[in-house]
Amino acid sequence: MDDLIKIHTASYTLHLLADYYQIYLCDEYEEEGDQPDDWGELLVQQMIAVAPGRIGIGTARNTRVPVVVHVTNIRLADDFTHWDHVTEASLAVFSGHIVIAGNSDYFPHA
Repeated sequence: MDDLIKIHTASYTLHLLADYYQIYLCDEYEEEGDQPDDWGELLVQQMIAVAPGRIGIGTARNTRVPVVVHVTNIRLADDFTHWDHVTEASLAVFSGHIVIAGNSDYFPHA
């Protein structure tokens, strides 16, 4: 576990309101763009949906949820034995900043 801590460049622990059973990870300057027609279906079935500048993450609860984000400088090993569900997505962050928010959060305050 000590090796895991050494490679993190940043860690964030949040409690977000996952109204509509979803939260977002976005580029700070992401414009509200077109989402795929199956966005909601993907969030329910796969627990993830991706659009340019945005990743939607489905949640099991429609309340406050704990969220932990680790930003690392290397790719971690693919050891998923301790997890119930794993997905992967890429996010281009042209602004250099990410926003982690609930569906109804005001992005400038998120």
